[in-house]
Amino acid sequence: MKIIRLILFFSAILIMLYPVWGIIDPASYLNELIETFPFAKGASDSQVQKSSLILLLPNITISIALVFIAKFISNPNSYSFANITAILLIFFPILQSVGDIFIGSVLSQHVQGSSVVIELSSQKLFYFLFGLAIWAIGKSQCENNKALKSDS
Repeated sequence: MKIIRLILFFSAILIMLYPVWGIIDPASYLNELIETFPFAKGASDSQVQKSSLILLLPNITISIALVFIAKFISNPNSYSFANITAILLIFFPILQSVGDIFIGSVLSQHVQGSSVVIELSSQKLFYFLFGLAIWAIGKSQCENNKALKSDS
């Protein structure tokens, strides 16, 4: 279990730091943004840096969720870790969608007649469903422990 927790902590750090690349080296990070926002071609360094700053918020949210998953694994009797993780994961797709709107508006400032579209994808829904699953696991463990204590 210790290896799993270390992987989760290491992943949280990498996910959190990933947008910092766009702040430090916006020219090379632009290619990453173009994969998601094709209209970003020709965006300035300052547009890429602003977009990277916006990306920090959803990435930090996922990073914190990973840390709390690791904490729940190390202390499965603390259901608050599961609840916090669940809330963060359920909230993440909304936060990511709002971030995509702001990033799209920042990256399209140099393009005339552009529009921003909110996309509901299975990838975003996965986080929501995963959050519900963690909430259900924490809730069922809590109820199971209460039942075991009442039987004693």
